[in-house]
Amino acid sequence: MIRTIVMSAALVLVTDVSQGANACEEAGQVVSVEGEVTIHRVGESKPRNAVVEERLCVGDSVAVGGASRAALKLVNNAVLRLDQHTSLRLAVVSANSQDFTWLDVAQGLVQSFSRQPQRMRIDTKALRAMIHGTEFVIRASDRDAEVTVMEGEVTVSNEAGGGRQADAGHLLLCGLRGGGRHGLVLAAGCVGIADAGCHLAGARSAGRP
Repeated sequence: MIRTIVMSAALVLVTDVSQGANACEEAGQVVSVEGEVTIHRVGESKPRNAVVEERLCVGDSVAVGGASRAALKLVNNAVLRLDQHTSLRLAVVSANSQDFTWLDVAQGLVQSFSRQPQRMRIDTKALRAMIHGTEFVIRASDRDAEVTVMEGEVTVSNEAGGGRQADAGHLLLCGLRGGGRHGLVLAAGCVGIADAGCHLAGARSAGRP
């Protein structure tokens, strides 16, 4: 009798662990793959090659190699197009468009668009962008980042300064110098990233993927 109880308890424990390992809070799915695209799932030791219609989970990281592209459709119906040399993590994804979806963009270029306004938080090494709109492009590297909102509005901030806001048709630029973050400065007509840190420039092409 005692042996039966112990074996039953062990079976329940194994089942719970197995279910936990397979748990996935759905974030969306892969809708397009061109070239080298990998997914690194939380709890897995190695990344896997992405395939079309593969399910994405909250916490997954997606990496796109050279001469490659990918497209993801999130559960809130936003579509993300990832250009070559792009790495991002799906930190928080909500099916409710009124809740913030949070993406960590380590590097590369991401275009997001949807039919209804989305609330998105984008973190890069150079800035944090809070976006409310239907279409935007963000480019990030180890030293700088830029955000363009085609439809909607964006507020950017970083550790050195308060937020700066811009509406559709503007480009916000933030740069790093000497390993430190600069305060956020608005400057009309800026065409490149200068030492001042973060600038508001007139609209220009953001190199959409």
